[in-house]
Amino acid sequence: AIDEKIRELSNCHIVYSGIDFQKKEAGIPRRLMKPEDIPGLREAGWTPDQWGHSKSRSTFSSDYNTYRQQLTSLMRMLLKSLVDHADAWPFKEPVDSRDVPDYYDIIKDPIDLKTMSRRVESEQYYVTLEMFVADLKRMFINARTYNSPDTIYFKCSTRLEAYFTNRIQSHLAQAASTKN
Repeated sequence: AIDEKIRELSNCHIVYSGIDFQKKEAGIPRRLMKPEDIPGLREAGWTPDQWGHSKSRSTFSSDYNTYRQQLTSLMRMLLKSLVDHADAWPFKEPVDSRDVPDYYDIIKDPIDLKTMSRRVESEQYYVTLEMFVADLKRMFINARTYNSPDTIYFKCSTRLEAYFTNRIQSHLAQAASTKN
């Protein structure tokens, strides 16, 4: 009886077809999809002013195209500084399973700086700064999950993450102070 009342009062029983999300290399969609093209999103209450929800969004322009340019520019700058860092060498390329045969048995969601660079350059994958930061954090966690604390890989991960955290915090603080 209560299930019938819920169905009567809501649309939670409606199932939409979903998205044909054929991805190419690095998880980048083959075609750009706008939120308004996602089946059922508007019906669920989404409105165009809700795109790109991000805690850091206020440090960027309110114009969508300018925001995307600023976000891409920031991610490029951060990636370059990471790639140029002395502790980045283990993270520049995907782990080669011929060198580390059990890596992909243990690490189910691998990521590296080259893959992230492809995603940034596609200008389609990272729609918020949080997505970019999440991939970087996952890279550091993967390194510390697979490697023991006494290894150079674990130590490089810890130092590079500290460097990145400092860079992103100082950039966001600077952006917030120039916006005010």
